[in-house]
Amino acid sequence: SMILTLKANYEEKKEAVARAEARGKAAAEDAAAARIREWYEAHRHDLTNAPPPPFIDEHRNGAGRRPDSPNQE
Repeated sequence: SMILTLKANYEEKKEAVARAEARGKAAAEDAAAARIREWYEAHRHDLTNAPPPPFIDEHRNGAGRRPDSPNQE
């Protein structure tokens, strides 16, 4: 009985951590989307001369390609 209780507690904690990580990821994605909207609102009248927009992935600018894409040399 004690082993089953310990296992149940472990599973509950593991699920709680997974939920917290999911909430953290969602908050980071929301913040990234807000930065992109802010960039668009600031540059929407002259997108031709605007700097590259921030990417959702780690908010890096890519100068024409995503930072995680393969190097195209």
